[in-house]
Amino acid sequence: MHEFTGGQASRETGAISTDGVGARPASWRWDLVFLGVMVTVLSVPLLVALVAIRDPRWYPLMDMAQVELRVRDVGSSQPPLIGLKGRFVLGDGRQASHPGPLAFWLLWPIYRVAGGTSWAMQVATVLLQLAATATALWIALRRGGPALVLGVATTLAVLMRAFGALTLTEAWIPHLPLLWWVVFVLAVWSIVSGDTVLVPVAVFAGSLCVQSHVSHVGTVVGLGILAAVVGALATIRRAPRDDDRSSGRRWILCGIVLGTVLWVPPIVEQLTRSPGNLSSLWRYFTAPGEPPVGLRSGVELLLVHHDPWRLVTGQVLSGRALVTGSTLPGALMLGCWAIAAIVAIRLRHRPLVRLHLVIGAALVMAGVSMSRIVGDPWYYLVLWGWALGALVGFVTIWTLVVLVARHQASLRTRWPRRAPGKLAMCIALVISTAVFTGQASRVEVLRPDLSSAVGELVPSTVAALAEGSIPGTGRDGRYLVTWTDPFHLGTQGWALLNELDRHGFDVAAVERYRAQATEAHIRSPDDATAVVNLAVGSAIEEWRGKAGVHEIAYFDARTGTERSRYARLRSVLIRELKAAGLDELVPAVDENAFALANDPALPESTRSTIVSMRRIGVPTAVFVGPPEAVSET
Repeated sequence: MHEFTGGQASRETGAISTDGVGARPASWRWDLVFLGVMVTVLSVPLLVALVAIRDPRWYPLMDMAQVELRVRDVGSSQPPLIGLKGRFVLGDGRQASHPGPLAFWLLWPIYRVAGGTSWAMQVATVLLQLAATATALWIALRRGGPALVLGVATTLAVLMRAFGALTLTEAWIPHLPLLWWVVFVLAVWSIVSGDTVLVPVAVFAGSLCVQSHVSHVGTVVGLGILAAVVGALATIRRAPRDDDRSSGRRWILCGIVLGTVLWVPPIVEQLTRSPGNLSSLWRYFTAPGEPPVGLRSGVELLLVHHDPWRLVTGQVLSGRALVTGSTLPGALMLGCWAIAAIVAIRLRHRPLVRLHLVIGAALVMAGVSMSRIVGDPWYYLVLWGWALGALVGFVTIWTLVVLVARHQASLRTRWPRRAPGKLAMCIALVISTAVFTGQASRVEVLRPDLSSAVGELVPSTVAALAEGSIPGTGRDGRYLVTWTDPFHLGTQGWALLNELDRHGFDVAAVERYRAQATEAHIRSPDDATAVVNLAVGSAIEEWRGKAGVHEIAYFDARTGTERSRYARLRSVLIRELKAAGLDELVPAVDENAFALANDPALPESTRSTIVSMRRIGVPTAVFVGPPEAVSET
């Protein structure tokens, strides 16, 4: 019987046997064709999304602008050695970054080949996600043949739709490793089964996950130890021949060499900086400034991420805010999984038992990792928890399929044992992919209004700087890019820095943004020939009053009616603050509206007024002036 439904993989399917010994029959070519078809099917929604987001042109904001700067730096004299800045604030005020730059290095070749544009970065991101998809299905082919490929493809289809096209096309660090985490779990399962060919794959996928986002450390390290111990024992026991042992050692050695190479950049940074980023991360997590959320909250977060209804209906990113939801569906889901694990053991189905073992270990380590979250549990911190939930559902359903197949075999029934299950998976795959494709055709980037505003400012800014008529400007100028943004925390300022760098200008940020921009993009006012400032809202009038400063670009998307409504709402907001006895917050209306909107002392009715004002928006302008103007911002 086929491994997916009941026992050992047969030579007719071309799958790897439960002992990890591969067979390559004549039909293996058809298996590869089937694998290609499944990869193609899963690729369609993301390729459609790429077409949808190509026009209008996207101008990366905030973190996405920082990511593109890092990707562009790969081919420079100062390549990235660490990951993007995280919310790891140390006691002395310094900020640590995520462990490594592997994602930036992987995106760079396609980014360059595709033209070095923001859309090229999205193309590179999609190809990285599709590479993960193809790798996961290849592992499924090794472990169980076409039937298991179909099962994993269906699981991926549901999971990818749940994440959404925007998540899988954004080169944001929490998003990039999502599907590679699935690859890592499947690779560990293979290693535990004695298939040492997957050691380099596990090393690569695990390294990408950990370097991109530190939240993966607990599960990747824990499962890595499990793979090393159980896999080594399985290899010794199942490789009696010298050539088998030699082959296993070669793949393990390849994994060690690959891991060493992949971790060279962060290790170099650690050894050449004082303090290094890795030691800063260790210091942060061993002595955080505030206590973590705790084990109870960690278990609750784990249960929320195992809600099968939210997975199937694609509601895992509702609101893109704090992680919320009922724990009951997840508890029921994990209860069903626990029963399925017991059934797999009783059935003595070795591939299932091993996968349940890996999933069980991942659940324990995921709960512990989630309990160590410091601060608010924002949705992106453990987004990979939904991928674990999808795998729990997959192994539970697989166990049910095997149980039914064994029961039918014992009754010697003539009812076809494979066709109904495969048909159900095909239907689920087609429906999920079709719905996802429809959604992908309508996808939009986040905050298209802010992106389009940057698009309006960039041409005039580039022209004015290139002309060189303003003192300190010209193609040979050394620019310090700053921003005065009370509304969006410098979201568009980072976009302007990125765009000027794209156009070949020598630009950098001020010292306080060292963690975000890295040393490659930091400059002191003394080393600058001119300052370029992006001013938002009330800051525009402030910069218009500065001596020696020139306004080179201006954009206001509001109509006359919207401007009048904004002025009325502003007056209402000030009255509401005074009525609530919050006079000290009145200056923040113009100076720091973002912080004001998040002040816990603010009444909800007043908060809604701020939301209405932010929806209308404010004008944005770009100024150029002497470097000493920075000290006045």
